[in-house]
Amino acid sequence: MTAGAPSPLSGNAFQGALVDTPSGQWYWMSASALGWPAGRVPLLMPISFGSDGWPAPTLSGGRIGSSYSDIGSAGNIKSVTGLDTFSSGSLDAKYEWNHEPDTSKVSFNGGLKLSTVTVTSDLFAARNTITQRSLGSTSTSTIQLNIGSMASGDRSGLVYLRESSAYIGVWKSGSTYTINMVNNLKLQSGNGWTTVASGSTVASASVPNGVSSVFFRIIADVTVGGNNAKFYYSTNGGSSFTQLGGSFVGTTDWPFFPGYRYGVFNFATSATGGSVTLNNWDLRSGAYTGAASGTTTTTSTSGSPTDSSSSTTTTTTTTTSSNPGTNVRLDLSLISVVDIYLQCAAQWGQCGGRVSLMPPSFITSSLKLVCFAGLDRSEVLFARYLHVQQRLYVFILSVIPLLNSG
Repeated sequence: MTAGAPSPLSGNAFQGALVDTPSGQWYWMSASALGWPAGRVPLLMPISFGSDGWPAPTLSGGRIGSSYSDIGSAGNIKSVTGLDTFSSGSLDAKYEWNHEPDTSKVSFNGGLKLSTVTVTSDLFAARNTITQRSLGSTSTSTIQLNIGSMASGDRSGLVYLRESSAYIGVWKSGSTYTINMVNNLKLQSGNGWTTVASGSTVASASVPNGVSSVFFRIIADVTVGGNNAKFYYSTNGGSSFTQLGGSFVGTTDWPFFPGYRYGVFNFATSATGGSVTLNNWDLRSGAYTGAASGTTTTTSTSGSPTDSSSSTTTTTTTTTSSNPGTNVRLDLSLISVVDIYLQCAAQWGQCGGRVSLMPPSFITSSLKLVCFAGLDRSEVLFARYLHVQQRLYVFILSVIPLLNSG
């Protein structure tokens, strides 16, 4: 489809599936409308059929509409925005590890405790970096990090993650803690995704003596026209934030098409054994510059940052996020029969290659299976991020009533 996406997105709609409802309404479900900094944006577009039986999209002024009517309302889907204190003892489905995690180095105790797994100077190579999706068109990611148990040589913080990345974080050297804004971290596409630049420090700030809880924030504009991220820190309990370094301009290239993600990392450059605790993570739509929400501030009585098990004075602020998000309502039960056409990526985004992926044997001929093509690594990773929601989840949900009906 050559109809352009509405501002602030760019590109065209392609790679998706035709779906219909029991009432005979047809839609195009697509991982399309490409806003490259944000990755592929899911699109559900009404479809009509001409006299020749060929499907045609419902456009607005010759372009993809900025919005379409809901197809129904049933079931609540938990919002991805809001404050997470990790009190449930498990991770929501919105999170994704950048590598296969070492779960022996992850625990829940006053937050999400991340012990170092990897000795490296390359953030891309560090295991147990936990990520979640950036939001369009602008979003704000804020974390509270207890750094009292870091070891000398450890680096931990908040990264704006893609093949061209930047981060703000704390480095420990001996007994000294320094906050650094680092950019120019790069992977080389088409060459095995090897690291070609591990980053350079743009600006630094010191952590005051006695502070063991720091806050980091990234405000990112993922539109093609904006395409920038700004990095902030707070050492005063999250009551105010200071920008560090200038704006980071993200990439608009297509090979790494899942888009930018926010990530929390903790890795060692000398030896493993240190840890940090992610007390909370707040994700908001829009650019938020106010105080952090739901903060738990731990300040040591003297000296350098110490572990929270040491002699401390703890103050809990019960500030509630002013933008907790709302539940999104979507009636997936309306979809009963699916025509599936899954194109795949030959090499991290280039359409055309395929690896066989056979449908389960219990799928009967009553399901109109046009093509169930394979996926390579990049496409699988993208589907995993979506929790197999937008592209494959529609397919899975549509099989259930067919099976139940015998």
